[in-house]
Amino acid sequence: MKTYEIIVLGSGFTSLGIASKYDSTLIIENKECLDVNFYEPYKSYKYTPFTPTLKGSKRLNEIFNELNLFDGDRQNVNGFDVALCNYAKEIGAKILIRTVVVSIEKLKTNYKVTVYNNGGIKSYFSKRVIDTRSEKLNASFTVLFVSDSKEIPYIEKAFNGKVYKAFYDGWYALKISAENFDINDIKVYVYDRWKSSNIKAKILSMPTDFCYDSNNPYCDGFYLNPIEAFEVGESL
Repeated sequence: MKTYEIIVLGSGFTSLGIASKYDSTLIIENKECLDVNFYEPYKSYKYTPFTPTLKGSKRLNEIFNELNLFDGDRQNVNGFDVALCNYAKEIGAKILIRTVVVSIEKLKTNYKVTVYNNGGIKSYFSKRVIDTRSEKLNASFTVLFVSDSKEIPYIEKAFNGKVYKAFYDGWYALKISAENFDINDIKVYVYDRWKSSNIKAKILSMPTDFCYDSNNPYCDGFYLNPIEAFEVGESL
């Protein structure tokens, strides 16, 4: 019976930071991508400075720079999952995606984590379990669009939201509150409101999930810079 040093619940930069330090780490994620807190919800296109100090975080920062994901005060959050996947492949991280945690049982000397995925039900064992998942606080939703700057005040007023510059010139991100929506309803709401308000700007894309705040220091949602989140995991 194989026993991992750590089983991490939830994928992301903190999770990969942990995996970079402990070879015997298993990451379990119920979604299809690795970066579920920055890339999937289009968390922020504003770059928050952070200087990495550890080996793994320095290497991840190099990958970000190789992919040109940071530029001045902006960051291309749409490319973060590629960087994370590249790093995960580089270190040979052990990750289960599209996998649901059924139960966690504390045994005498370790933990038993039972999961369900396309392969059926299976149990894994570890000395420690670390939960990096978000508590889903203060849901917001981002709409990526292209426009000239003249229409921005009107868009903000129409949605009672805030528009920020995205990574490329002429691209913008509208962030609106999403407390009482599910993901499909809010997309319908955005399209209907966009049309009824006669907004000329073109919607480029919308994310597949909401952006959440978090009080969990092991969750990426706690941080503004992905390299900082990674280094927290690497420092564990």
